[in-house]
Amino acid sequence: MVTLKKLKIGLVGVGRRAQAHLPVIAALGDVYDFVAVCDMNPEAAKAAAEKYGTKAYTSVETMVEKEKLDVVDLTTPGDSHHAFTCFLAEMGINVIVETPIAITLPLADLMINSAKKAGVKLEVAENYYRAPSERFRRALLDKGVVGEIVRIYRIFQEVGYHGMSWVRVMSGGSPKSIMGVTKEAPIVPVTDRMKRHHTSDSWNMGIIDFDNGVIAITMYSNIIHAGSLGRRIIFFTQIDGAKGTIVNDEIHIVKPENLELGGISTAYPMKRVMTSEGSKAVLERIEADTEPKVVWENPFKGYPLSEHQISIADELWSIAKAVLQDAEPEYGPYEARKDMEMGIAIQESARQGRKPISLPLTDVTEHENRIHRNFREKYGVDPFKVQELLSTVYPRV
Repeated sequence: MVTLKKLKIGLVGVGRRAQAHLPVIAALGDVYDFVAVCDMNPEAAKAAAEKYGTKAYTSVETMVEKEKLDVVDLTTPGDSHHAFTCFLAEMGINVIVETPIAITLPLADLMINSAKKAGVKLEVAENYYRAPSERFRRALLDKGVVGEIVRIYRIFQEVGYHGMSWVRVMSGGSPKSIMGVTKEAPIVPVTDRMKRHHTSDSWNMGIIDFDNGVIAITMYSNIIHAGSLGRRIIFFTQIDGAKGTIVNDEIHIVKPENLELGGISTAYPMKRVMTSEGSKAVLERIEADTEPKVVWENPFKGYPLSEHQISIADELWSIAKAVLQDAEPEYGPYEARKDMEMGIAIQESARQGRKPISLPLTDVTEHENRIHRNFREKYGVDPFKVQELLSTVYPRV
């Protein structure tokens, strides 16, 4: 995946999310010239810069002034995305921003309009559908292995913007109506394995109707997802088709001779084929001996990347290709905005007594207005005053 021109890239926000991005940027050395990192914490910025051989900054404005950047990888908290993106776009810099694109749709629109006005590319680092196993699932659906999709379940895996992206991509349709149920319950304060502090168990369920007839059912709890307080972690996905089902990592198809014998299915596992890149084992492809046989080839098998890192490389390559070829990013802000819209609709439906909400949303919801009010209380600044927000201190993620 060698490019004719390497792009100069800087990373902003050296927190937990950045730790996943940093080694992948370094691995894509034929695509990117990694020149700068920026974080308000000087020790964090210095440590990352020393490890990856870049310059360290504590101010985004100073970094942009000193470095001629083509792309900025923005891994700061979601509260800050609109402010930094609008500033970087105004400076003529292309941006890949971590998820969520923003905390409300009006702030996402602010980012989209800023990028469009400045003529820069804006990509969103939505990596759930980019994971090799998910690319393979989508390939199975495209080949019609399980027939026309009827129903999708996503239980206790991430179902915020990530989950909404996943069910939307797998459905192959556009959401037209959503019904949501939410329940907040107080718990003994607990810190989970990712060092996130919880004082309540936030549970929600969504029922989503798509325009192609597919229905998706999602369910999530922050405490179950964290595996805290003895809650069992049950990660479950199922895609039901007219001819079979994909349950987690197994494809279930009924052979013709079993159609009149109870419809007993034959399970076809997703098989990972590995290769070597230097001293590291690298995923070459995923395949299943279905009829027809389906194979997904790893486009990054020439890089020493783990399976998890492949999806991050994919999103970083997407913004690079968009800049180098003057094309649209593969996912982009409009798709990410749809993910946010679906999650907001679930919350708004629950707020309105489980009333189905039609999509697309045409007005700012009370749920979003509440987020804007909380933002003002938390930071002391209106969320739409972009310039003032550049020097705001955001919690590390």
